[in-house]
Amino acid sequence: MTPTTEDLRTTLQAMADAHPAPAPADLLDELRAERTARRTRRGWLAAAGVAAAAVAAVTLTQVWPDPTATGPADEPTGVEPGWELTDGEAPEFSGGLHLLDSTPLDTSGPATVPATGSDAQRYALLWCDTGPALEDPAVDRPGLELDPAGAQTVSIPCLPRDGIPEDVSPVALPPSDQGWEATWQGDLPAAADAVLGIYEEAEHADYPFPGWPDPPLTAPEPGADEVSIDASMPLSAQPVQAGFEGSMMAHATDVTLGPDSEIELWTGVPGRIRVWVDGVLVTDDGDDRWSAADPGLRGGAWTAFEAGARHTLSLPEEVGGEGRTVRVSALASHDAAWQVRVTGADGPQPAEAAVPPLDPAAVPDGVPEWSGGMHRLGVWELPTDGTVAELELPRSVQGQEVTWLPFCPGAEPATLGMATITVGDDPRPERGCADPELGFGFVGNQLDLSEVPEGSSVRVGLPSVIEQETGLVAAYGPVAFEDFDHAAAVSRDWAFSAESVLRAEPEVVARLSLADLDADGSATLVVPAGASILRATSEGVGRVHVWHEGRTVLDPNALSASARLAGEQWWTAWTDDPSTQLVGTHLERTVSAGDELEITVEGYEDGSLTLELLARADG
Repeated sequence: MTPTTEDLRTTLQAMADAHPAPAPADLLDELRAERTARRTRRGWLAAAGVAAAAVAAVTLTQVWPDPTATGPADEPTGVEPGWELTDGEAPEFSGGLHLLDSTPLDTSGPATVPATGSDAQRYALLWCDTGPALEDPAVDRPGLELDPAGAQTVSIPCLPRDGIPEDVSPVALPPSDQGWEATWQGDLPAAADAVLGIYEEAEHADYPFPGWPDPPLTAPEPGADEVSIDASMPLSAQPVQAGFEGSMMAHATDVTLGPDSEIELWTGVPGRIRVWVDGVLVTDDGDDRWSAADPGLRGGAWTAFEAGARHTLSLPEEVGGEGRTVRVSALASHDAAWQVRVTGADGPQPAEAAVPPLDPAAVPDGVPEWSGGMHRLGVWELPTDGTVAELELPRSVQGQEVTWLPFCPGAEPATLGMATITVGDDPRPERGCADPELGFGFVGNQLDLSEVPEGSSVRVGLPSVIEQETGLVAAYGPVAFEDFDHAAAVSRDWAFSAESVLRAEPEVVARLSLADLDADGSATLVVPAGASILRATSEGVGRVHVWHEGRTVLDPNALSASARLAGEQWWTAWTDDPSTQLVGTHLERTVSAGDELEITVEGYEDGSLTLELLARADG
């Protein structure tokens, strides 16, 4: 059965319940406010994408500092990261861990590892006077060895007191109320000193975060045998397996694995990254077995507490395997630079040269030249593999106000994704990408028209869609009513039903037709009690203006882009085709019973127009 938007919401809510975040309603409000300023999505296709992205982002968000609040470089806001000893003591905080106990040890005799308790996972690190370089293959690396009863042997290798390596891995300890006697192993100088640190996972609110990097960090350049995923890639729908069935949006691409493929994670600021392989959450923190504990994995995500942090994940057996092609997906909790790389692997690569537009004769019928007051300026064919490509821009696009529409022919709503469009360095509008028959009807009412400056670049990424190898992105520009080719236009009108807005059966409480207009095409319509919706039913080309006390009562999304650019506020029927639209909703917020609506009509020669005020039939 094809999943519905409601299925998607249910699935994502279950994910949020499994990994709760503080004050999710407040976080969602902030996320919506931030994103509303830079992108507007239309229709139920786009609404599904917004819901998925927003809920996923809230699920990932915890109590993180604001990466946009970068302070002066000489005023750090917390500790410097690292595992160096301070005055012979283990560091109090590092790597997201909090020190519980720092114990000096003498390597000449037995050592005792303190009890860890059983209420939370504990980790150990050991610093020693190591003598010869630990990298020397002739050296048997020193350390402590525990042999817990009923558990596997635990080895805690020595770290040097100076020159701490970058890849420090705290050792997970089994639960114990008694502690253990431990034995020294490997090559240690006689009567050397050591320091043992016992740690637990730090709370976000208690962790002293270091200052934000200034300038911001740049992600590592992927190698020739690596496939990279980051925030520049489009959002693609993917299955999720986490105790329930469903799908969600994530940055994704298909990867062919090699014999030694691993997943490398990097983040430019503290934050969380969640990674799936074929829907399996590989950043899951496991089944509570202490031996598999990873201090970097919490709540289903890799949690980084420092800028520039890295982490390596092995592929689970159920999704790994040389030569296997898998879908790798990722989401981060922040908008700063982050990256997920699959090493020793092969995957799609972005085009090296700008992609030219299609010849107009090669453009599919589903991408019309004229529709909704918009004229098609160019169409490009791009791979639906999650890569981002630069477009070769014709003169018709440069210097123009443009809206961008992606199409993924043949893609069903269950596999929809969100394409990314970046003009120069401007924020990326994101659009639902599905079959033109499903996603085209709102072209004339796009709210995020943006200028393409002369000489600027446009980069577009289509989501990774399994059903199709290529999709399209089209640029449309608004056209004035009198310059529009009404005869050649295609009508793809869509509208919410009155029932869905009123949440009840509608009743017509007032009506106006062309016969009620005066010689100038004007009339007034008195608002009855309870009127909430203005519905326009027409056949033929024409437009309607509806005012009350100098202000329009038409909904913003009922106005065409060309009318808005011209400073006009008309609802327009662009073709001779029959059309029924809700052009004004929630009228009770702007008018009252007894108010007069001032109506002006142009066009509709040999056609028809009826305006109706609707109220709830149940009062």
